[in-house]
Order: sequence, then structure tokens, then C-alpha cells
Amino acid sequence: MSPVYIVFAITLGALVLFIRDDWAPTDFTAFLILLSLVITGVLSIEDGLSGFSHPGTLAVAAMLVLSEAVN
Repeated sequence: MSPVYIVFAITLGALVLFIRDDWAPTDFTAFLILLSLVITGVLSIEDGLSGFSHPGTLAVAAMLVLSEAVN
């Protein structure tokens, strides 16, 4: 199957899940999108996880930890 059709199907599924957020939480849907792109081979594991090492992502995660510690 062509990667274009795979991405289109995943996008449609994600759209449904984002609209119907009572079926699955938003963060779970985002993780499911990443996981499905890696499992189908559209993204390699390195490409799928490369965004987590970006300094901006780490800064946001650190701020969330700090804000939870303050509360």
C-alpha cells in the first residue's frame, strides 16, 4: 500500500478521534498517530522519536514538571 494512502487513513482516523475526544484523550490520540506511522513504516523509529530530543520539547517538559512541583 502506498504511504500516501496510509497517511491519509491515519489522518482521517486522527481527525475523528480528535473531534470525538470522549472516545480517546487527545494525548493518547497523538501517541497513537506516532505509533501507527512507525508501525506502518511511513516513519522510521529514529524519525518518530527525534522530536523528543529537541531542546524546545525538553524545555516544555521541564516547565510542566516545575509547575506541578509548585502546585
